[in-house]
Amino acid sequence: METLESELTCPICLELFEDPLLLPCAHSLCFNCAHRILVSHCSTSKPLESISAFQCPTCRYVITLNHRGLEGLKRNVTLQNIIDRFQKASISSPNSPTESRRLQPPQRPYTATISGTIAGTVGGGGWWNEWKQRPQQPGHFQPLPPARQPHQPR
Repeated sequence: METLESELTCPICLELFEDPLLLPCAHSLCFNCAHRILVSHCSTSKPLESISAFQCPTCRYVITLNHRGLEGLKRNVTLQNIIDRFQKASISSPNSPTESRRLQPPQRPYTATISGTIAGTVGGGGWWNEWKQRPQQPGHFQPLPPARQPHQPR
């Protein structure tokens, strides 16, 4: 059940998804977490409605918003239904990891920054440091190793 729970967890708030949005890159975010990302991009001179794009926190794909903003993104109804069933199953089984975690404060707080990355305290930092150092420019690719030659029949 813990593996399933990790799949149902938002990469921003680290809680079970709540009102999940389906991003064009096929990742999901809680509606409120996506809203917080947009708010973090705002400045006093730039209203929230003027923000037309943000980066997926999982893969850094640029999510372009239409005139409806976050309301223009599709809700991940299937994911929400799975979460609802998971929560019902967790409630019926006492001492589940989900229930015990709700009694504890979040382990890894975050802060979304204007650059679109997520900064904060993340346990260990190994994968986090690697993620921060990935190139952010579109079109910047690592070269592939040379391809093997196909087997030639004799």
